Amino acid sequence: MRPYICWVLVPGVWVLWAFTRPARALPTMVRLGYSNCAVCQIATVRARFLYRNATELGRGWRISAVINGENRSAKRPDLSYEPPVEPKDVYLTSALISYRPKGTLEFSAGRDPLPSGVNNPDLSTYIRARNRYGYYDAPLQFKMFWWGKHYQIAPYAFRPSGAEPTPARESGAGSFAEFSLLGKHTTVLGVNILHGSASAVHRTMVGPYLRLGLGKWGVLAEHDITNRSLTNSTTSFLQHASYAQLFWYPREWLLISTIGEQLQTQRPFQEHLLAGRFEVTSRFSSHITVALTSRFQENMISGQFAPSIALQLALKTVE
Repeated sequence: MRPYICWVLVPGVWVLWAFTRPARALPTMVRLGYSNCAVCQIATVRARFLYRNATELGRGWRISAVINGENRSAKRPDLSYEPPVEPKDVYLTSALISYRPKGTLEFSAGRDPLPSGVNNPDLSTYIRARNRYGYYDAPLQFKMFWWGKHYQIAPYAFRPSGAEPTPARESGAGSFAEFSLLGKHTTVLGVNILHGSASAVHRTMVGPYLRLGLGKWGVLAEHDITNRSLTNSTTSFLQHASYAQLFWYPREWLLISTIGEQLQTQRPFQEHLLAGRFEVTSRFSSHITVALTSRFQENMISGQFAPSIALQLALKTVE
C-alpha cells in the first residue's frame, strides 16, 4: 500500500466582498497536458484545514478521502427555488473507493462533488454558485472514467448524501464527454449533460466547455444552460451561466489571469449579473502561495455595482 497524505491550512484577508472563495488545484495546468485537477492545494478566505488521503491497495484498487474543518462556512447561495446544503464544522467532502481494471478505465463509488467541465474552484463563480457545485454539495455517486489519447467519457449516476435539506435531495444521472484535438490534453472541447430530480425542482443542464493551454498561456471557458421546473406548479425557467478565463504564466511560479462572467435567469427568478476579475498568484515554494485579486460585480437590473480587493495566503504541508 502507498498512502498519500496532505494537510493544508489557509488563512485569508478580504476587503469589500461578501462572497467566500474556496479553491482547489489548478485547472490552468491544462497547458501542461493535465486532463484533470489532481493537485493538492486549497485556498480560502477563512481559517480552514484539509486532510486528504489516497491509498493504493494494489491490483487496481484505491481508497481516498477528503476531510475539512473550518471556523466559518462557505455554502453556495440560498436560492428561492433551491436551498444550499447546511455545513458543519468538520465535513467529509469526498470518500471514494476506485478500481482500475486497465490503464484507461476506472470505476469509482462513494461521496464526491459532481463532475464538471472546467472544474473551476471558485465558489463565487456563477457556473458553480447556481448549479449545485457548492463546496458542500457531495452526493453519493457511481462514476466510470474511460479515456484514450484523444477522448475521455465519464457517465455517472448520483443520489442524495443525506446532508441536503429534504426538498433539495436530488437524484439523477449525467455524463461528460470531451475530445482532445491535438491528443496531448492541451486543447480540449467537451460537453457535460445532467438531469436531476428533487421533490421541489427538476433540472436539466447542458454545459459545453473549452480547456486550451499552449506554452505559457491558455483559456478556460464554460457555458451552462439549465432548465428548471418547479414540482408544485407549472413554472419552468431557463438559466445561462458563462465563464471565461485568459491566463498567462510569465514564470512557472507566477500566474496572471483575467476572468469574465455573466449570469441570466428568466422570470419569475429573474437575474442578470456581470462580473470581472484580475488576479495575480505567486507560488513562492511548494508550501507557500500568495494571491492578490481585484474584482467587480454589476447587477444589470438594479444597477448595483460592487468592487472588491482580496489577499490570500495558502500554507501546505505534504507527507
